[in-house]
Amino acid sequence: GSGPRERSGWGGKVPDTGWGGQSGWGGQPGWTTRPARHPAPGLRVVPAAELALEPVAAVDGARSLARVTQAPPAAAGSTLTSDPATADAAWWRAVVGTSAVLVGLAARMVALTVDHVRGREQFGKPVGSFQAVKHALANAHVAVEFARPAVLAAGWRLAHDDAAPASVAGPESAQDTASVAKVLAADAARLAARTAIQCHGAIGYTTEYDLHLFAKRAWALIPAYGDPTWHRARLAGSLGLAEEPAEPAGSPDRPNAALA
Repeated sequence: GSGPRERSGWGGKVPDTGWGGQSGWGGQPGWTTRPARHPAPGLRVVPAAELALEPVAAVDGARSLARVTQAPPAAAGSTLTSDPATADAAWWRAVVGTSAVLVGLAARMVALTVDHVRGREQFGKPVGSFQAVKHALANAHVAVEFARPAVLAAGWRLAHDDAAPASVAGPESAQDTASVAKVLAADAARLAARTAIQCHGAIGYTTEYDLHLFAKRAWALIPAYGDPTWHRARLAGSLGLAEEPAEPAGSPDRPNAALA
């Protein structure tokens, strides 16, 4: 899975979590992701020119990813926060943000496919009139519509739980809703991508057709910020049904695997 800091911008600077790691988007080094144990955990912005970067391959060709091969000096860059709790809160916001992107990608893939099967004819009828196609797209649409309110709820809880009394919002409630959102959004995106490619036929996996852009972005984001398996295990632990899982790749104090 990828880590929590993937997106670039910020004038060629890299918001550094103090972790080192991958960077990406648009040919400019971006957010760093790999834990690299600096004295004060938190968030820092480090100029890209001060980082040793090694390009890595990515599923999503729209992003240029790189691995930070050497941690910058502890005094490099500017500190955004040295509070571990603030850094952790940023990671959980990234979980919800990634979930929202996945819902949008899934909805777009379903919409593209519906338009395609309405116009594509076989045996003298639109392929969208065949029951197998209808059911497959209905299942994908239902998955998207179940994930959407979960993501909205997770965003609301993260925005409001800090101000809520302890009797109303337990310490894990916002994180639980974020985990639910990531599981549902990731599952919906995976199903939508598979269904869209199947219903499009051979054109669905050609680079000349836009569908692959949405599918590859979804495949890259599904494991980001804790994959569905990790979030399910975390929810089981929160409910007392199992032990809490190890921390996911890319979160504060957590090792991170490269994102292919």
